[in-house]
Amino acid sequence: MTPIQSDAVRCARVLCILFMSYVHLHFFDLPGANFPLTDIIIVDTFGRSSVPLLSVLSGYFMVSFFAKRPYTTAALSRGRSLIVPMLIWNLIACLLFGVTDPIWDALLAVTDASKLIYLTFLRDLFIMSLLTPALAVCAKKAPPAFIAAILIYYGLGWSSIVILRPQIAFFYSLGIFFAIHPQPMPKWSRVIAIVSISAAIIFQIVRPDHLSNFYFDNLYLRPVTAFSFWVMSLWIAQRWPRFGRFDKTAFAFFVMHGIVFHVVGAAYFQAASLHVVPVYYAMWLLTPPVVYAGIYAIWPLTGKTGRIITA
Repeated sequence: MTPIQSDAVRCARVLCILFMSYVHLHFFDLPGANFPLTDIIIVDTFGRSSVPLLSVLSGYFMVSFFAKRPYTTAALSRGRSLIVPMLIWNLIACLLFGVTDPIWDALLAVTDASKLIYLTFLRDLFIMSLLTPALAVCAKKAPPAFIAAILIYYGLGWSSIVILRPQIAFFYSLGIFFAIHPQPMPKWSRVIAIVSISAAIIFQIVRPDHLSNFYFDNLYLRPVTAFSFWVMSLWIAQRWPRFGRFDKTAFAFFVMHGIVFHVVGAAYFQAASLHVVPVYYAMWLLTPPVVYAGIYAIWPLTGKTGRIITA
């Protein structure tokens, strides 16, 4: 991986996690404050489709991670990095907001989504990490069969107690494939990204009834958005490589943003004078980057505690 690509990975993590957080601003709902175009672009396109690239990057890096360590050591390391923060922040959410689901699901997403739904991603990522060596062998020995198998699996949308979200398994496996069989960026990649993502947005505007269409969402929107995020990250890395420094608190923002957003939302609704549409809209747009910046600013003060709660 070139220095530019390494910088792009850091930029991609920041972009994907930041956009993903907009999906969880639902508690800001204000009657009469509807912004369909903003929802389609920020939430339904870039927000809900940001996880695929994060999954691809995870699969890509876990190939070498497991190859350089004994399996048990690598597996325990992934458990500390993924499951421990998931457990801690779900426990905090349960203490703050109560528990309605079985405790094993609320804390660890054993059979269903966890208390903080977005942390279920870490659960599936951990399971995929454990499968990495076997998947890497399959991708190396029989690449066509490997691609066909993960495409069929993804196309069927087969959710199970092993992997709750098929899209994570598919894109993670795709990352494994790219790590073993590197693929060059296509010519005119920026043009392809702009045209394809524009087409996705236009289609959703023209056909809003297709916003939850399984095939459009999984076979076009998510792959196109993942590709566009990567192209955007490469562009930023070439022109503003220092943007990648914000990556050091990307995971901290990811695990805690749901709870912080609830606090911000509660404070907002206590201020009756702010219940006007323009102010609401500004708050909605600014909350994720402002919270991200705040976490980045105070993170050096957290010391060992910060490292523990985000592994």
